[in-house]
Amino acid sequence: MVRSRRFGLLADFDGTLSPIAPTPDAAQISTRAADALYTLVSQISLVSVVSGRSVRDLMQKVDIDGVLYVGNHGAEYVEHGRLRVAPGIAEYGDRIERVSTYLQDKVDSPEIVWDYKKYSLAVHYRQTERPDQTRLTLRDAWETFPEADLLELFWGKMVMEIRPPIGIDKGYAVKRLVKERRLDSVIMLGDDTTDVDACRTIRRLRGVRGAGILVLHDDTAQALMETADYSLVGVGEVEMFLEWLVAASDGSRHE
Repeated sequence: MVRSRRFGLLADFDGTLSPIAPTPDAAQISTRAADALYTLVSQISLVSVVSGRSVRDLMQKVDIDGVLYVGNHGAEYVEHGRLRVAPGIAEYGDRIERVSTYLQDKVDSPEIVWDYKKYSLAVHYRQTERPDQTRLTLRDAWETFPEADLLELFWGKMVMEIRPPIGIDKGYAVKRLVKERRLDSVIMLGDDTTDVDACRTIRRLRGVRGAGILVLHDDTAQALMETADYSLVGVGEVEMFLEWLVAASDGSRHE
């Protein structure tokens, strides 16, 4: 697969290329992973980092030339400095901003990290004293938002996410990148519930060999275990896999 004519590697950021951090700002890409991605850019058809972070934030965290950055779960794309957004996403910016303001007024906790990303909202509650209770409080507040039925709610690892209800997710990103780059094989690395859509999509691709690789942590979601084809334990094994991929792809640059 990795030596096929047009091979693409897609990887999540938090918990995959970066160890899980107490806050989003504290996350840093693994040095070994970054070195491997830097080399792979010149060896395979596509290296893409696909994240729920805003694409600008993602670019700052990874900072590797030649990587195609996908932010907001498939809503934003940046390659060689050019930004593109998914069709239909722009009209939801104001509504996402309104729900961000509304929820912050309803749930006042200094331990919560509010991450408004224009096309989505992530509410991180890992640092709260009682995360389970905070989740319930956030859910109850969300259910009173007047426009709740016009948006979609998702739960990840100690994070509540609100997105437009138009099918923009990591599965959409996989399909788009495979089509645009004419890939004949693809691997996706991910560790959270948001990566389930990508793994499911890879299994449904026709005429494309693919694999979803789960990065295991203590709180790995059962749904992802059921949709991934292979698994790695933590960022340490991701580093080893990427270094193996560098060796396996050496001298086989595909145009």
